[in-house]
Amino acid sequence: MLSKTQKELAKAQEACNKLQRDLRENVAQKEDQEERITTLEKRYLNAQRESTSLHDLNEKLEQELQHKAAQLKVSPTTCDRSPTHP
Repeated sequence: MLSKTQKELAKAQEACNKLQRDLRENVAQKEDQEERITTLEKRYLNAQRESTSLHDLNEKLEQELQHKAAQLKVSPTTCDRSPTHP
């Protein structure tokens, strides 16, 4: 009877040890995944900021281009004048 109880105890301790190892491994995996998520979130925010910055710059350049195009339409150009030679 005692031997049977000892075997059951040994099996229970072995199962407990395995569960503890599994738990430690799962916690380590969870921490690793959380670090990866944090890194990805930071990369996403940086890319979002860069995208916004580039969008703003693009709008500014488009406005400058429109302004210069409007100036060219308004101002007389010397290229359209034909040279007059006596």
